[in-house]
Amino acid sequence: MNARANSASRFKKISDIARLINSGSDLNTILARIVYAICSHSEWASCAIMRIDAKAGYSVLVQRFDSHAPAAKTAAKRWKLASSPAATVAASGETLVIPDAQRCAEFPGYKKDARLRGYHTVVILPLGARDRAGREMILAVQSRQVVAVSRPELAFLKTVSDLAAIAVEKTLRLQQARAANARLRKTTAMHAQLMEAILGKVSLAAVCDMLGKSMRHPWLVIDLTTRTVYAGGGSPLKKLPETQWRKLVRGRAGRGLFDAARKARRTQFREMTDVEFDTGETSTTLNAFIEPLQVDGESMGALLLAPGKSAFDPFDRLTAETVLLALSVQLMRETLNFQTEATSRMDVLSRLFSGDWRSTEGFAARALDLGIDTELPARLVGFGFLDDAQDRGPTMNYAHRCIGERAAKLFAGAVTVKQHSDILVLLPAGEKRDDEWDKLQHRLLDEVTRALGVRPAMFRGRVCAQPEDYAQAGRECARMLKLSRLFKRRGLVSEDDFNSTAVLLSVAENRAVRQFLNRQLIPIGAHDKAHGTKYLATLKSFVEAEGRFETCAKNLNIHVSTLRYRLQRIADRFGIAPLDAKTRFDILLAIKLYDLAGMDESE
Repeated sequence: MNARANSASRFKKISDIARLINSGSDLNTILARIVYAICSHSEWASCAIMRIDAKAGYSVLVQRFDSHAPAAKTAAKRWKLASSPAATVAASGETLVIPDAQRCAEFPGYKKDARLRGYHTVVILPLGARDRAGREMILAVQSRQVVAVSRPELAFLKTVSDLAAIAVEKTLRLQQARAANARLRKTTAMHAQLMEAILGKVSLAAVCDMLGKSMRHPWLVIDLTTRTVYAGGGSPLKKLPETQWRKLVRGRAGRGLFDAARKARRTQFREMTDVEFDTGETSTTLNAFIEPLQVDGESMGALLLAPGKSAFDPFDRLTAETVLLALSVQLMRETLNFQTEATSRMDVLSRLFSGDWRSTEGFAARALDLGIDTELPARLVGFGFLDDAQDRGPTMNYAHRCIGERAAKLFAGAVTVKQHSDILVLLPAGEKRDDEWDKLQHRLLDEVTRALGVRPAMFRGRVCAQPEDYAQAGRECARMLKLSRLFKRRGLVSEDDFNSTAVLLSVAENRAVRQFLNRQLIPIGAHDKAHGTKYLATLKSFVEAEGRFETCAKNLNIHVSTLRYRLQRIADRFGIAPLDAKTRFDILLAIKLYDLAGMDESE
């Protein structure tokens, strides 16, 4: 009867302990109620929960209940793992009974604590749960006397420990779910706030200001169109304060960041990249996520996140994707606005270049609304890029905006338009001296080169004093940029750079010369297209090799006998004798004229 009563009593105690433990709502409360419940429903005088902090090398007190020990306030709250029984229990996973802790030499720290707080027999067992950081927790009960610990008592403590572990796990999962919901609500609210701001037509700088409270890790927004870097979230470099970090990325380090932004590829924040940049004294590598900000598949910038050694969890990724979308929408809106204005400006300039402006009513007023004052003198400056796709670098839309941004900063009232494969800039002539113009145009070319990552050709055209001057200026500018592409020239170009070729191009525009080209070269090209032959390419390669058979055959990757056969066929079919030196010169001139004239089939 006594055994049954004792068993019933134990079950009731377990039930009471379970109710008391599960009445808590947060982890600290649960742990405090565990140690209280055990002492309140058993003969043990005190109870404690420790966590194993392997990284720090200590077992650390988390919660303790001991109403009989006034000295507990001065007792130790952590013990070195090397001499702690908690480490032994954590390593073995087995319950440890210390009959008299005050006489136990094996654990000196525990011995000192036992004497200070007045307890003797100790039972230490795994709690079977971990804290928020994943650190294992240990449960210990102490008696103020030396007592024999029976198997039923150990079973009772193990059962209570299991109940406590269930409560801890449940509480942690609940807290994690609440934290996840809170972060999800925060991300959703941030997304709504960002989109509302973007639709409200704020600037990119204003959007970046809103990111400070949303991102947990250091971040950079790199705008390639304006060559601007926005920074927030602290410094990812330990020895560099945030103020200096912001100054660095907006200055010396910018070039490396812009290069990285241009090369960035989409990984959905799953692959980190080493980003190299100059800090002034040395080169630094930052391991970070860098995702492109794209508009119609074209990179306009990048979002960089540098979590360092901090965890980057799915909610960080969701937040980052939300920010990336918002920034892309912002850049898309700005790009669409720019393209809309650019289209209207191009319509005005096209009429000026064609001379059709006289027939349009209110043309001068419309042009003025778009920033083009036809009554004031303006200089036409052109930028051209090589036709080779590998050499060209940026797309024309991107180049257009970059050049426009930089021209507007250096020249108040500058207007930029895209015409075919060229970018044209109207710069108010004003009263600047020639030396001032030279400095500014060199600076403009250098800034455009840095922004685009490729050096274009730049032609400084004539001043248009009245609307009638634009047609000739436009033709001249287009001609010089054609020559730049043909001869693969970069940087500042002028007619003197091409000797008489510019004159030849002017001649090539005449109808008589076009007829000559039609008789000499176009039939060869037509034959190649119809029959799959390569006569025109062979002829061009031969005259460029100055009649050297071996050199030409090597360049064409054919045998010399094949080359001789082709040249003979060209002579028989088209009446051209490329073996004669004078004839070769005429052929070379004709091919140059053919290339130049063929570059704009609309003329």
